[in-house]
Amino acid sequence: MKPETEKQMAATLKAFKPIEAYLQQQKKLTAAFDALDEKVARTEQDHKTFLQKAGALEAKRLLGEVSDAEAETLDTGLTQIRDQQDRLTAARQALALQKAELDKQIRPLYDQAAHSLTQLKRAIEVELEQEMQQAVVKITAAVNSLYALYSATGMGMPSRDIMGIKIPSLLDGTNLFQEPVVFHPLNNDVVRSYWDSDADAKALHEKLRDFGVAYSALRRDERDLNEQEMRTEREAESRRHATVAA
Repeated sequence: MKPETEKQMAATLKAFKPIEAYLQQQKKLTAAFDALDEKVARTEQDHKTFLQKAGALEAKRLLGEVSDAEAETLDTGLTQIRDQQDRLTAARQALALQKAELDKQIRPLYDQAAHSLTQLKRAIEVELEQEMQQAVVKITAAVNSLYALYSATGMGMPSRDIMGIKIPSLLDGTNLFQEPVVFHPLNNDVVRSYWDSDADAKALHEKLRDFGVAYSALRRDERDLNEQEMRTEREAESRRHATVAA
């Protein structure tokens, strides 16, 4: 990363310190509530079990099968369970208060995270945009040379897919692949600009131009020869028809 991006990264890390602390505290509270739920479930089960035993023991006491002293031991256990339930209820209230206080941090921390991340995202996009622009310079040079090749040899033209490459900017969506590459195959002044502004493309065009001139001359002569042969063939055909008709 470039120094500007590294600086923004450091600022984002600093901004996220309280956010990390918040997330850690939320994690601890979630774990505490989970542990509390487990204890509540166990206590409720213990309570049901003790009530069953207490009911059976009370029935025996009423039948005179156990003494009051034996029944009192179970009463003590029930009291302890109720005390545990009261403590767990109080613990849930205390945790709920802590969560309510922690929840007050959500919106300001969210705004802080969004702001710092947006700035970091922008810094990285700017850096990547510069890299893309450097790549576009190379692509433009290659396409300039390609156009010089086609124009110098006179053998066809680059495809519109090549000349109309779309490389959208990360910052505003505009096409980075533009000047001097603009597809105007019928405008000689514009076509010439493809290599006039690019030393390598211009040099390639100069090297190939004589080949292209010679090729164009041969192509013209070959076309003329074909037309002459076709005229001769048509004239001969006309004479044959005239002889047959006579």
